[in-house]
This record gives sequence, C-alpha cells and structure tokens, in this order.
Amino acid sequence: QRRMPVPIATPTIEEIREPSKVIGRILTESPSSDVKAQLVKEHFSSSLRDHWHEIPLLNSVDQVEQIRPGTLVRFRCMVQNTYNPEWYVGEYELVNKATGERKRRFSLYADSVESEEGCDVDMSSASSATLERIPLHCISIPFESSWVGEEHEAREEPMTSTEQRSKRSLEEEDVEMADVSGMEEQENKRSCSKSQSEGMNDGEKGAKISDGSFCHSHMNDRIDSKQAAIVKVYDADARESVKVNEIYEVVGILSIDPHIASSSCDEVDSDMLPLAASEFTELPSSMPSSVLPRIHGILFRPLHACWLDSIAPSPLLQEEVRRNFLSLRSQLVNILSNLTHGDEVAAEYLLCHLISRIYHRLHGVPVGKLSLALSGLQPGSAEVSSSSSELLETLRKLLPMVADIKLSIKELCGKSMTSKKDYETDMLHMGKLQLARGTQLVVDETTLEPGQLNETGIKNLDSIQQLITFQNIQFDFQFYQVEFPTDVPALVLSQGRSLLRTDIALKLEHKQRTQPMQLSDELLARLRAYLQLARSLDVKMSDDFCKIAEEKFVSARQEQQGVTQETFGLWLTLSRLLAASYGEEEVTSERWEQALQLKATRKQRSSC
Repeated sequence: QRRMPVPIATPTIEEIREPSKVIGRILTESPSSDVKAQLVKEHFSSSLRDHWHEIPLLNSVDQVEQIRPGTLVRFRCMVQNTYNPEWYVGEYELVNKATGERKRRFSLYADSVESEEGCDVDMSSASSATLERIPLHCISIPFESSWVGEEHEAREEPMTSTEQRSKRSLEEEDVEMADVSGMEEQENKRSCSKSQSEGMNDGEKGAKISDGSFCHSHMNDRIDSKQAAIVKVYDADARESVKVNEIYEVVGILSIDPHIASSSCDEVDSDMLPLAASEFTELPSSMPSSVLPRIHGILFRPLHACWLDSIAPSPLLQEEVRRNFLSLRSQLVNILSNLTHGDEVAAEYLLCHLISRIYHRLHGVPVGKLSLALSGLQPGSAEVSSSSSELLETLRKLLPMVADIKLSIKELCGKSMTSKKDYETDMLHMGKLQLARGTQLVVDETTLEPGQLNETGIKNLDSIQQLITFQNIQFDFQFYQVEFPTDVPALVLSQGRSLLRTDIALKLEHKQRTQPMQLSDELLARLRAYLQLARSLDVKMSDDFCKIAEEKFVSARQEQQGVTQETFGLWLTLSRLLAASYGEEEVTSERWEQALQLKATRKQRSSC
C-alpha cells in the first residue's frame, strides 16, 4: 500500500490554520449578505500581508494529502476554463429540536451545509440566502521553467524539526489508514442526509485517478502542466476581473470532503441536492479530491504578464543590476551571439525580441510586439545537438515560461492546437496554443520536411500565424470561434525561409564563435533580473524625437518602395526596445540610428 505523505508544517496564525472559524466570526458580525465576501477578502488581505509565505503552496507538494483539509492554501495557476455559475445556500438556520432555538449558519467558502446533533436545518427561513459563485478550472502555469519552482521553494518558510511528523513503520501507517477509512465511512453515513453536496460541474468528473497525485485528464499531449484544481469564486469583483488564460496566485480554503464524492444517491434526500446550475440534477460519480482538489477562493493576486511578481528579484539584486546594466547587456549579447553562430546582429534582434511586450492595441492591432524569425540554423544529429535545441535550453534558463512547438507534418496534421469545447462534458479540451500571457513561444522548423497538410494541419498552421500576427488565442466552440487577446512573444527558427510571417525575418551570418560564457547561478540570476527590468521600462518618445522620426519616414517613402506605416511603426518599436535594453527611459537619436542600421543590415542580407 502507498505510504501516506508527510504533512507540511503547522501555520502560525489562525487565518491559515482555521480559516473557516475566522470567516464564521466575520459573517456573523455582518448584517448584509451582499458584502460578506468583500469583508472576508479585506480581512484576509490585511491579516496575511506579513504571513504570505507561511501559506502552504499547492504547487510544491506531490500529493494533496500533505496539506490538511480546511487549511488556507496558495495555488499559482492559469485559468484554463470557466464553468456555468453555481447557486448555493449561503446562509441558513439551525433549529434545536427540543427548544426551538435558532442559530445563524453560513456555507460561504464551504462545500456543504453543516448540521449539529439535535438540530434541523432550515433553508426556508427569512434569513436564508441563495447566492452565486463561479467555478474555474485552474492549472499550474503551463511550460513554467524549472528554476521558477526552485525559487519558490527557496523562499518558503522552513519547517522546523519539531513541527515535522515523526516517522513510523509502514505497518503502523496502514493500521491508521484503515482506522481513518472506517471512521470516514461511518461519518459519511451520519452526515450524508444532512449535507448540501458541492455543486460539481461535469468538468470535475473527467479526472483520472493517479497514484496520489492530482492532475487533469482533458488536456492534449505535451501540455506541460502538473496540477489542477476547481477554484470557486465568491467575491463579485473577482468574478468580473478573473479571466481565462491569465495567471494568478490564488489563496483559498482547500476542500477535501470524501463524502461529497462517495455518497450514494440513494442515501441522499432529494431536497438536499446541490443548488447548482440547472443542468446538474444529480450527484457526480465518485472522484477523490486528491485527484482534483477544490479551493474556495478568497484572494486572487494577478501575476505579472511575464515575470511572475512572486519571484521578483530582491531590491538588493535590482540595485546591483541597475549599477551594472550595460555590462550585463554586453554579457547577454555575447551569450546570444554564440547561440546564433557568432552573429551579433542576430543577437541584437534576439535581445530586443526577448524584452518586447504589447503596451497598446490600436483598432485590435497589437503595438509593441516584435516577432522574430531566424533562418540558417543547423539541424542536430545523434552526436551534436541542434542550434535550436541549444537556444531553447538557454532561454529556459533565462525566462520563466517557455513553450516550444517542433513543427513537422506529423505534428501539424495530428491533434488540433486550439482549445476545443466539448458540450457533452462541458469541458474545454486544452490545445498547445492555449498559453499564459507572457509565455515565450519558440516554433522550431529546423526538422520540417516536405509533405502534404490535411485540413487539421492547415488550421493549425493558420492558428499559429494568427497568434504571431494578431496576438490572439483562438478557442473552438464548434459552432463559432472565440479569440482572446494575449501577449506571447513568438520566435521562429528554421534552416531556410520560414513558413510563418513575422515582424522581423533575419538570415544568420555564420561567424566564428567566441569562447562560451559559463552560466553560473549568480550570473543567471543577474541576467534574469536584467531582462525583467529592461522589459518593464516605460520608454518615452519626446516631441523633438517624434519630429525627427517623422521627417525620416517621409524621406524614406520618397526614396524607397515598400515603406509603409507599418514599416514606420516597426522602426519605432525597435528604437524603443533598443533604448530599454540600454536602461534608457527615453528614445534618443542614437538608438534611432542604431535601429535603422540594423534594418539596413537585415535588408542587405535578404537581397543576397
């Protein structure tokens, strides 16, 4: 039998240990049901300010049993899907059978209506309230680089030896598990007829049991995400602001309530069935909460579009990076140059690409992005790794989220890369292109061979192109398509000319590489901080500079064919990114000239 996992340390404050008790006191003191969730959010936001890292992190455990049920937890996740609203009894009364005394009770941030011995549940009293909550299907952030998790583990509060559970023999643990199982079975029989089972959506029914881990089964192959949970949203502001594909650090109450999943419908009084959305008329089939936990969300902290605020560099490191900004830039250009066969022009373009971000949309067109295609890369062999593999490996050491698609006829003609709605299960089957905002996308064409694309292949290629050009992630709802705006920098690597259109297409010029720089942990930390600071700079353009740039544009249109408004916008974007890479807060004529020189070099290569 499987050994039960060692639990995590006991938190210090009541808001983390016993959040339901704290919430009960807050709700009892509140006269209005309309503001209860807001009051709970405000209290926990204030109380947890200095105890954030004491909250157990769901991403850091292998088995959900390591966290005690009812404890406050954190979950760093992407919202993969939203389900229909659920209606539930938020407030009710317990009536003492002997005395007739009435007590107010609440089921906000809870799975069930709880009774007490000698009491009846009255859901029809004047004080009873039926409220709405939104279930979200959340998954751990896809394609997150390994160093991100290591950073989080290093920052967590250490567990003292006195708080750890002493080791016991397997036989002792098996006896305890049997005892607990028997107790739970008896408890289920006593409480089943009294409980309001949690309103589970069909999306919660689709999980498959794995050996103690919690995962999701409705995702296509090679979707790099380890954990999933159904997160219930109560606060009205959060219900409006939390969006699909965005990434958050959710704080809420972990629900592990065995009788919810295992109760027999014959044992449940029909009046006590969940007040959920209209299409759910019976309890779902048995599903252990260790497979798909439920979290009753209290706080939703948005994570930065690309750099995950929870792993932001320390103030001391930021100050060190600012002092050595130009030196770090030079080191990074040297590293990128070695990865592009010694091509410093390609390294400059690649650096600008890595710090690019969308800061505005004009009539739906993203402004600020810089998609890049590098051709002339060498494919690998059994003895030597390919240029694209080396570049991808380095990017994963530098960036928090890196997704790769190895383009081939088989890959394109296989499964759909867009997420698709299944109306029979109410699930959104996740495609490879459903990426969190800020993910670096690398499309590798170096192994692409000639072949015929089927209908799926054509659609997949078009979806990739739509993402690169318009920065929209497409969802297939069978009868119609839905597009969600995103910010996913796209890098395309190929031997020859790419199949995909990008803002910049550059043919590599192979030169002799310099001695590769050793990427120590200290250097990597500084380079990550450099990229974060450069990307976050708000670079301005003065009126004088704009006048010079406009005059240059007018002159270029008169002298050259093919110079358009889009060309001018690309020049401005490149100038802005070059300024950011040097740590400058305003575009200067020097950066403008540098951008034009890079453009001229690229054009010269394309004409060869």
